[in-house]
Amino acid sequence: MQGFRPHYDFVQAIKPISSSFAGALEVDLIRKERKDEAAPSIINLIKEFKEHYRMQQVASSATPANNSAFATLGNSNSNLDSNGNSNSNSKWNKICVCGLKH
Repeated sequence: MQGFRPHYDFVQAIKPISSSFAGALEVDLIRKERKDEAAPSIINLIKEFKEHYRMQQVASSATPANNSAFATLGNSNSNLDSNGNSNSNSKWNKICVCGLKH
């Protein structure tokens, strides 16, 4: 293989793993090829991808696994009387997704 063919094969191989990185790499390769620039080292591209992937894994593990900002907590109507008014005598002992009782 010669030229940019191995690079485009690499782009196709990583596309299911990181389409954003693959897309950016593909645009960069097209520009270099049109300008008749030398093909970048495939070894360096693999190293860059590994670093990108590692950083994505760290970033995703640092954020909460679920985005429960708008989660409902069962039947919220349990504190309402038959007229739909708030029943201040009832105790609601459910724990919120934030970890506190409300």
